[in-house]
Amino acid sequence: MGDYGSLYSSTIEVINTTAGTINVSGTFYNENGTQSTVPYLTNISSVPSFTGTFKNISLASNAALVITVGNNVARNTDWAKIVTTGNVTILTFLEVRDATGKLLSRVAVPTSIANMGTFVLPRFRNVAAQLDSGFAIVNTGTTAANLSASLKGADGAIIAARSTNLLPNAHIAEFANAFFNGTGCGPCLGTEGGTATKYHFITFTSSSPQCAAMGLSIEGDILATIPVNSY
Repeated sequence: MGDYGSLYSSTIEVINTTAGTINVSGTFYNENGTQSTVPYLTNISSVPSFTGTFKNISLASNAALVITVGNNVARNTDWAKIVTTGNVTILTFLEVRDATGKLLSRVAVPTSIANMGTFVLPRFRNVAAQLDSGFAIVNTGTTAANLSASLKGADGAIIAARSTNLLPNAHIAEFANAFFNGTGCGPCLGTEGGTATKYHFITFTSSSPQCAAMGLSIEGDILATIPVNSY
């Protein structure tokens, strides 16, 4: 989540779909798995703001808890673990705005299951159009997990590969181009060029089924979600 000054911002809605009142608690985490120090705002008068975590917010039937980032926050990529005492619907959307606050793009972000061990997402790349695909992967468990990833062409051939260790509650938020040129890649992706759009896919395997993930593509300032499927 980030503020308008950093161009990106996101909003989370937790909707109580049950007939009775429930309690909602949540914790936000930094990329390294430590508790976030970012200030967040809510629409709940009893808890108008919090830093890192909130506990037992009472939410009436058919009511919604809305969480947004505070003002003047530097760009960051937190993730949230939300726990409730009843059934809820969680909706999240991501926005891109220019320096004046004008909306450039808005996209809904689906909520992931938390226990994936093997999963795949498509990747498309056009350097000339500034098109690339990115992902965020979270270790939702209490132990470290080794994550192996392979970038493959449409013919199934491995183009690049990388393994990385994710600590408990840690996450990765990267574009594919940067990830497959990062520490531990082999083979590495290297410099990409050309004007044609390339269609790839990425397979991920975790040493333990405790991952959540989301995928996004960006072309200029236009965002779009891309599917992540467990297999």
